[in-house]
Amino acid sequence: MPPDFVPTVSYAQNAEDIVLLRALAHVERGFYVDVGAWDATEDSVTRAFYERGWCGINIEPQPGHIDSFRAERPRDINLALAISDQPGQLSIWVPRYSALATCRREMLAPHIPNYGDATEHVVDAVRLDALLREHAHGREIHFLKIDVEGYESAVIESANFDEHRPVILIVEATSPHDNAPCWHGWEPRLLASGYRFALFDGLNRFYVREESKALLPTLAVPANCLDGFVTRREMRLRRELYEARSLLARHGLEANANHTGES
Repeated sequence: MPPDFVPTVSYAQNAEDIVLLRALAHVERGFYVDVGAWDATEDSVTRAFYERGWCGINIEPQPGHIDSFRAERPRDINLALAISDQPGQLSIWVPRYSALATCRREMLAPHIPNYGDATEHVVDAVRLDALLREHAHGREIHFLKIDVEGYESAVIESANFDEHRPVILIVEATSPHDNAPCWHGWEPRLLASGYRFALFDGLNRFYVREESKALLPTLAVPANCLDGFVTRREMRLRRELYEARSLLARHGLEANANHTGES
């Protein structure tokens, strides 16, 4: 594969970005909100959209993590905050594998043997409705992604779905410590707010607002071979393979030239 060949690349952990790209293919330069953004590239649901000219709001409370967004996403609004139904200050527990950071320390207990105990950080917390009122400036939100390692209910309770109605919601819906379903506590709020369930991909649940229900068929199945995508890891391996083959070919030509010269 030549290095200038660029197929659709999924940066997300579970190809959530591919599902969203399929559903929102008709939107140019849309707007997203990512609660629990973690990293600007690795496992990012929004990176593929940013590369297509979109922009949005990235919210990540872990110390230092928002720096990757500020460096790589100058069009975005990048906020080092937590989202909670109780504004003020909030403890966040960060283990060695920081993707598991959570506001609920008990969620980390099963991971201590592998990643060690977590470090507590006290961070500022705001409600989602207040944050969107200040930073979204009335823009249409094409998707809102929530991934906060067991704290999803508090984030959802802090939203005002009458005032801000993202077209699509994607919410991590399995427990981070045992992968058990954990949406039963917060899903009724979404359904009562005029959202329709669209898809469970094994990790997340997707919802579409009632007034955009025509999008439901585009969200009916997880990312698959018909979407024509590669993962970021696969893309990197393809490039490395191409470069290795090119290097071997050059060495082969040089060896043949040297052999011919000696003859």
